[in-house]
Amino acid sequence: MTNKEIREEMMIQIEQLKTIEILNRLGMHNKDEVQTKADIRRRIEELYQQLLEDEPVSYTHLTLPTNSLV
Repeated sequence: MTNKEIREEMMIQIEQLKTIEILNRLGMHNKDEVQTKADIRRRIEELYQQLLEDEPVSYTHLTLPTNSLV
């Protein structure tokens, strides 16, 4: 998945969590709600880890010192 696709899926998962909360406020509880929320949070964490792994790393701070006499 590209970073863009990962972020889009994360937003979808977050929207699902929000929907569950709205349904709760309206008194529309789901018997599997706790498990569903745990699954969504777990998926968001997986996606977040993918983003962390896919970010490019800068190595500019690892440049070697030069000797001006060379």
